[in-house]
Amino acid sequence: MPEFNMFLNLRTRKEKDYELFFSKDDLEKFRLLRTRSEYINAIKTEKSNLINALNTYDLRLNNGRQAMKAIKAYRPDVQADFEEIGILGDAIGGWENSIPMHRKPGTESTWQIDTVLAKGFIKFRSHNTWEENWGGYNFPAGKTLRMGDNIPVLPGRYHIELDLVNGRYVFQPVKQ
Repeated sequence: MPEFNMFLNLRTRKEKDYELFFSKDDLEKFRLLRTRSEYINAIKTEKSNLINALNTYDLRLNNGRQAMKAIKAYRPDVQADFEEIGILGDAIGGWENSIPMHRKPGTESTWQIDTVLAKGFIKFRSHNTWEENWGGYNFPAGKTLRMGDNIPVLPGRYHIELDLVNGRYVFQPVKQ
């Protein structure tokens, strides 16, 4: 029995395959509908709307990136500042509440914590919400990725630093 596919391609399937779901009369009506200018124009309009929506999203995303590049280039003293950064994950007690990190003395955007981790995953986030969060791919050090994947970690006691200016994190083992 053929697999049901809502996007029917009548040119590649045999008509008898569709008789399980549609009558011959329905198939003929569909063939006629596909050739009508109203149908063709409606499909073209929907395709155009989708392309415009994707282009608008891409433009907004690129404009945001361009703005950040311009700020970094012409005003390197201006930086995003977060009042609260935390760490969370199944390697440190769960995904519900962040454990607060502390600002490294003498820095504005480097956060640190000494903690014990189990084998699992962690992420960093701001203000105990998911609006601003950072992940990565590598352990024990790597590049932060905004809205990135969970960072895989191994069990042990670590001094963890998150440098938001340079977009880096590091897990340094601490002797117990």
